[in-house]
Amino acid sequence: MTEEKFDLIIKTVLLMFICLFLSTFSMVFQPNPKMDLTTFFGFMVARRLTIFLSFTLPVIYFESKIQKGKDWIKQLETWRFKDFVFGFFGGFLLFYLWILSFTIQYGEMPKFVGQFDFDKVYLIYGLIFPSASIFQYIIFEVFNQFMVAFGEEFLFRGFIQKNLMKTLGNFQGLIISAIMFGLIHVLSPGYSLYQVFFEAFVGGLIFGYFYLKTKSLASPIIAHYTGNMLQRIIFPWIVF
Repeated sequence: MTEEKFDLIIKTVLLMFICLFLSTFSMVFQPNPKMDLTTFFGFMVARRLTIFLSFTLPVIYFESKIQKGKDWIKQLETWRFKDFVFGFFGGFLLFYLWILSFTIQYGEMPKFVGQFDFDKVYLIYGLIFPSASIFQYIIFEVFNQFMVAFGEEFLFRGFIQKNLMKTLGNFQGLIISAIMFGLIHVLSPGYSLYQVFFEAFVGGLIFGYFYLKTKSLASPIIAHYTGNMLQRIIFPWIVF
C-alpha cells in the first residue's frame, strides 16, 4: 500500500469519528416530557437536522477544500430509472430483513393488530412521544427518515466506502463500511443485536452493493428511505 493510500484511509476514519462526535451533541438535549406535540416535533426536527449537518458538512469541506474534488456533487447528480428500481427493491428487502430480525428474536412472526400503538414509537426513539394522529406521525417521519437516509448514505457510502474501495479494493471497502455502519447502530435506541446484524450490517451490504454497481448515491438513499419508512409506518401496528 502506498503512503498516499494509507494517508487517505487514516483521514477517512478520522473524519468518520469527527462526524459521529459532532452528531452526539444533539443527544445532550432531551425533550421535556410535558412538551406539546408541535414543540416536540420541532425539537426532533432540530435534532435530526443537527445530525444530518454533522454527517454532511465535514465531508463536503474535506473533499472540496482538502482533496480539491467534487465527488460529493457527482454522486448526487445522477438519478436514473435503474436507481429507482434498485432503490425500491432494496427498501422492501430491508423491510423483510427487519421482520426477520424480530422473528428470530421472539421466535415467531410479528402479528398485525388493528390499533396504532404510540407506546411502540417510544421503543423506536427511546423518548416519550406525545400522542398524535397517524397522519401527523407519518408526515413527521417523511421528513425525519429522509434526513436519516440522505445523511447516513452520504457519509457511509458516498465517503467512507468510496475511499476504502479506492485504497483497499471494492470488496474490502464494501465489507468494512458495512461493518462500520452496523457498529454505529449498536447504540441506537430500541435496536437489538438481531436488528444491528440484519438491518444495519446486512442492510449496509445491500446499500453498498447498489452504490458499487450504480456509482451513484441515488439507489442507496432510495433503498434506505423506503425501508425505513415501511418500518416506521408498520411498527406501531404490530405485536410480538
